[in-house]
Amino acid sequence: MKNNKIKDLYSKIFLYVRGVMEQKEFHLMVDMLKTAIKQEREFTKDELKKFDDLFEKIIDVKVT
Repeated sequence: MKNNKIKDLYSKIFLYVRGVMEQKEFHLMVDMLKTAIKQEREFTKDELKKFDDLFEKIIDVKVT
């Protein structure tokens, strides 16, 4: 089921990055995931780009 990937991402974000991000960014990522799960769909190309950009910011913060 394609939603398993999204649910897995949601779990990882909640467990690992909540303390790293600003609350506004964290809630944006969670809302994007919740919406995709609720609508039982994959991210659009634009949503995936936005999500990836936020996720890269998490990685940058964790590495530095």
